[in-house]
Amino acid sequence: MLPSIILLLVLFIIMLVLIGKGTIERAAIVLICALVAFFIIITLEKAPPDVVVGFLFGTVTNNFTNFHTLLLIFGMMVISTICQQTGLFQFIASKMIQVTRGDPKKLVIFIGLFTYGVSAILEDSITAIILIPITIIVCKSLALKPAPYVIMQALFIKLGATVLPISSVPSIMITTDQGITFFEYLATAGLVSFSIAIFTILIFLMLFRQKSPKDHLLVSPSTTDLDTLHVPKDRKMMYVSLGTFIAIIFGFIFIPPAILSSDAIAFTGAMFLVLCNIRKAEVIFKAIDFNFLLYLLGIFIITGCLDYVGVINLIAQGLTFLGITDLGFAFLALLWIGAVASAFVDNIPITQLFLPLINVLMGAKGTSTAKIGSMGLSLGVIWGDNFTPFGDSILALAVAKSNDVTIQPKDFFKYGFPITLLQLGVISLVVLLLFDAIIGLIVCGIAGIILCVIFHYHIRKKRRQIE
Repeated sequence: MLPSIILLLVLFIIMLVLIGKGTIERAAIVLICALVAFFIIITLEKAPPDVVVGFLFGTVTNNFTNFHTLLLIFGMMVISTICQQTGLFQFIASKMIQVTRGDPKKLVIFIGLFTYGVSAILEDSITAIILIPITIIVCKSLALKPAPYVIMQALFIKLGATVLPISSVPSIMITTDQGITFFEYLATAGLVSFSIAIFTILIFLMLFRQKSPKDHLLVSPSTTDLDTLHVPKDRKMMYVSLGTFIAIIFGFIFIPPAILSSDAIAFTGAMFLVLCNIRKAEVIFKAIDFNFLLYLLGIFIITGCLDYVGVINLIAQGLTFLGITDLGFAFLALLWIGAVASAFVDNIPITQLFLPLINVLMGAKGTSTAKIGSMGLSLGVIWGDNFTPFGDSILALAVAKSNDVTIQPKDFFKYGFPITLLQLGVISLVVLLLFDAIIGLIVCGIAGIILCVIFHYHIRKKRRQIE
């Protein structure tokens, strides 16, 4: 057993490093590693070959959770692709930009909330690819520096990815595996996400207020680039897509899972939109990233092999040895372990690896404590991307560079690390106050002193600059 654990962990780390470098297609990397992992447990652990079916699609015991996850992701990919092709989000963005009239403060609020809302609907990478070029066009037309706004947008993409259980792949994986309903997720993680989003907008309003007035020239947004965003590519289909998406959301909320599961609702909506666009079906399916689905299948195999040899139990035993058995501390462990891990590598394998850890630390699937733990892992693995520019947030920098805006990793780190640390810190303080008021108050006092010192330092620095 020990040789298998060592070999699989080394293989998992190699896979994460290769994915992080981005020089090879990640689906190819993961599938090769999956084959090697499967060979290891077949030869060293004498596992039956049909165990791979359980890794890929789930088993009767866990209600085939992986299959339901894949179906839900595929359905939402089809829907978001069609919405993108009709020009729905560009059209809404252009109309809302006109409302700001070039006011930088209003622009901060608009970009933050609009990005937050779109990211709640679309997958992270699609949101970045659609919205970041629009933001750059808007900023250039208003004589504003695009880099700070793009960095802010990257942070809000991850915040928006925790609004709904369909907002990101990790949230889909977690809610499907743990049996969390649409409303349960929205009323907990979604509410926390919205509160932190408002808090983050206030932070950026204060940060951007310190900019030089010459960076905030008010110019009427009437450039040719903006005007081209006003006209939807297919107005009729745009309204059909919008109506279908709204109907799907209502279905998630009001249709009991026992009658129709979330993946079935999403798949039905996707097929309806495909039928409405039957003449463009080939174009739609060409735009869908099927390599991503293969990537997920490979991740399911590798993490299944790790779980098979007992890696998750070893992690749980280590946390227990450290005394992390209290529910509040277990929640924080899931939050911070997920955040730190996803700061450097793709959050999907991290999510799949740590899913069983929820039930080891927080109780069986379906229990209220396990659902609370699921929210901690979801917030951690998704928001943790913003700690550094080396996780999934690197895509935002790549999209900006392709649109002639270069953002150095250190510039992203300057905003991303302290703001994400503050976001997770606020949640941690609230959790400590709820589960252990005394420790929570002590930590709040220490945090208050640190913030006062930092604030005093910045005030003195600002006075020196004025003098």
